[in-house]
Parts: sequence; C-alpha cells; structure tokens
Amino acid sequence: MPYKITRRKFLEQSGRSAVIGGTLLTGSTTSASAGANAKVTLGYIGCGNRRKRLIPAFLQLPDVQIAVVCDVHHKRAQIAGEIVERNGGGKPEICGDYRRILDRQDIDAIVIATPEHWKCLPTIHACQAGKDVYVEKPLARTIGEGQIMIKAARKYDRIVMIGTQQRNMLCYHDAVKYIHSGKLGKISAVRAWNFENHAPQGYGNHPDQEPPPELDWNMWLGPAPQAPYNPCRYYGFHFYWDYGGGWQADWGVHMYDIIHWAMKTDTPLSAAASGGKYVTKDRVELPDTFEVVFEYPGFISLYSFRFGNSRLFEGMGYGNAFYGDNGTLVINRDGWRVIPEPTGKLDSQGKMIMRTEAVSGPGSPRAPEHQGKFIEAVKAHKKPEMADVEMGHRSTIPGHLANISYRVGRKVYWDAEKEVFKNDPQANKLIMPDTYRRPWMLEV
Repeated sequence: MPYKITRRKFLEQSGRSAVIGGTLLTGSTTSASAGANAKVTLGYIGCGNRRKRLIPAFLQLPDVQIAVVCDVHHKRAQIAGEIVERNGGGKPEICGDYRRILDRQDIDAIVIATPEHWKCLPTIHACQAGKDVYVEKPLARTIGEGQIMIKAARKYDRIVMIGTQQRNMLCYHDAVKYIHSGKLGKISAVRAWNFENHAPQGYGNHPDQEPPPELDWNMWLGPAPQAPYNPCRYYGFHFYWDYGGGWQADWGVHMYDIIHWAMKTDTPLSAAASGGKYVTKDRVELPDTFEVVFEYPGFISLYSFRFGNSRLFEGMGYGNAFYGDNGTLVINRDGWRVIPEPTGKLDSQGKMIMRTEAVSGPGSPRAPEHQGKFIEAVKAHKKPEMADVEMGHRSTIPGHLANISYRVGRKVYWDAEKEVFKNDPQANKLIMPDTYRRPWMLEV
C-alpha cells in the first residue's frame, strides 16, 4: 500500500533529514563545487529524447565534463554514454539508480531530464547532498512539488535552474525588448499554441505486457502508483495523469514563460479549460484537443493544443502572439515579426497609414547559451537571473491551473500570494498528490 501524505506534512518533511528509498540523506550542503577556473563535473539523469541536445550542449562548454549518465532503461543509458564519448567527454560511468550519483563526491551538479513524476525527488535529494541542479521543464508534475523544490533549493543554498532555454535565445530577447518599448500599444490578448497531427493512432493501443528486460519498470514508476507496463504508458507518459500533464503542462511552459517575461507578470488570476479525446484512438488519458483561457491583470491569455490537426496558426505550428492596439507580434524559435494595425486613414499617395512599423527578426540557433548560464551560476554560486527555480515554478503553474480546471469541470481562481485556489477545496486537493508509493517518499 502507498503512504498517504498531506501537502503540509510533505512541505514540513522536505526541509529535514530523511531516509529515502533506503538511502540516508543527512541534509548536508557540503559539495565538491567547482571554483571559477575549474571544470564542473555533471551527473546526467534521464536519457530519453532530450539527451540528443542536452548532452552535446553541455559538452560544447569548455569547462564541463559528464562523469556519469543514469537511466532505468539500460540501453538508453548506454546510448547516452556513447553520445558523451562522441562529443569528447570520455567514457562516463553508466548506472540505473540516481542515488549512486548523489553518493559521488566529485559530482558538482546534476542534470534531470526525466518524466515529470521523477523530477521533484531527485531535485530535493540532490540539494540535500550538496549538488546544484539543472532540471528540464516542466519543473514538476504538480504545483505542490514545485513549492517543495523551491524550499529545498533555498534551505540547502543550492543553484536550481529550469531548462526554459528560450530565455537565452537572442530572438526572444529582441522580441521582448520590442514589446517593452510600447510600440505595440496596449496588449489586451496573448495567444500560445501547439498544433500537431498524430491521428488516429496517437501513442498506439498496445495491450499491457511484460517490460523489456533492459527496463527497470518498478524503478521507472518510482513514486507513482503501481501499474502494468505498457508501451503507450512508457512512451506517452506526458499524457497520463500519474506521470505528466499533456502539452499544456509541458510544451506550454516555454510559451507561458515568454508571456510572463514580455508582459511583466508571473501568475494568472484564473483559468477556464475545456477539451476532450476526440481524434486519437490510443490508451492515453489526457485530451487530444484542449483549450484554456487565463485571466491576468489587464489582459487575457489563450492556450490551444491539438493532436488531430496540424494547420499552422499565424504561420507557425507553435508559438506566441501578442495582440496590441497598434500591432501584433508573433514569435517562435524560427524568428519574429510585427504586423501593424491600420489607422483607417490614407496618406497623400492613397496608402493606408499604419499604427506602427512592420519589422521582423531572425530566429536563434540552438546554441548552449542557456546551459552556459547554469555553469556560470554554479561556478559563482549565484542564483541565475533568467531561469531560477522560482521563475520556473511560476511558468509551470499555468499548465497546472489549466489541467485542474479541466479536471474539476469549471473555472478556477488562483491566489498567487498564498498559492492556493480561492474557496475551492476540490481544486486545492489537486495541488499536491496525497500518495507516494513506498519507499519513494520522505520519511523522517
């Protein structure tokens, strides 16, 4: 039987010494932190698709080495080790249990690129072991887990940074600077979207079966409820409530992050979501079509997700659009442009006078600037300016609000200061899961 644990109890326990999964974590903040001129030694946890970009990105930096790679899928870990070698990083240790990384005194920081249900615990444990953390978005599977991760980072004085790399792409800096100039005028609405077509098969409709021999399925489940292995569950984990929250809580984090930055805000006032599983015939639980409207002070923001139609919006399969009374700015990693609004008046040559200029900018290459900022923060032991854990938490919250609105079937209102729903006990129960499967919980 799983342990039941309240959100308050979990928050209290997360700041103290604990026994987790048979490993004693003493709460020590002693680490082998690298100095300003030394190499930073990383441990890499979670060798799924992100390994293809993250490992080379870190190894492009002259002062980084990856000493160990870890995944519960042995073949994935082996492939990640080969990527390290191909990128000049030598031959790393390969392991299947991240606690072995925490035991190594030569590891300065860890990179977490696991499914969402496996981000909170390794982050807390790394902070307790004196390691800094780079964690992929979304920050956590739930709002409560994000709160705990902030608490751990602050209590143990660790650098914890989220992988919202658009914060360090030049095209986004240029676009946000343009928005902050006021040239778009009053922005009353913002949009974000992800449109793909995986109909009708989705992630497939496989029967439950024995896991492949190279996968430790019990360890993959970790704190999540016991469940039989299914390829759909493993490869489509984003779309099961026990492991993720769909693109609205994953891909969407990138878009919410840019909205918060550009609009100088950090949390919605409310969320109203709807959607359903209308197209795909697979076994996943979350909708394949999803819409949510967020209210912010002074504007609304809309997020749209489709898995059954990939028609572009504003010429893009994903992106952000900012609608001002002088013009519209649209952006993704391929570039940005401003579409002016007409004044309704003609100039002396009979051409429409526009409220602002039509301007554009190129996209940004996928260079390791973001990962470099993390390494700089580790060396200086200074909180990163652009993607600190608390900023990552705020950018992850909209997706959680959207899903909670969908699950309770109504609009929900958020108290950003207290980080609870207003007068909504049912919604508040979804802030933090009340079960962590043995032994994956904090036990004082």
